[in-house]
Amino acid sequence: MQPAERLWSLSDEPLVNKTFNALDDIREALNRRCTDLQTRQAEVQGRTLFHWWPILGYATIY
Repeated sequence: MQPAERLWSLSDEPLVNKTFNALDDIREALNRRCTDLQTRQAEVQGRTLFHWWPILGYATIY
């Protein structure tokens, strides 16, 4: 499983079982959801941090 696959349920939520009149309506719904998810960083990280995923620090470039 790719780490990002576990995020689909978070991003799909505002679209499930709904109809939209135009593509712009879908974009607006996803935009609102992404904005909301930016404030829920712990929940997003909880779905993507795997025990086997290496934790890397920032590299210093000289």
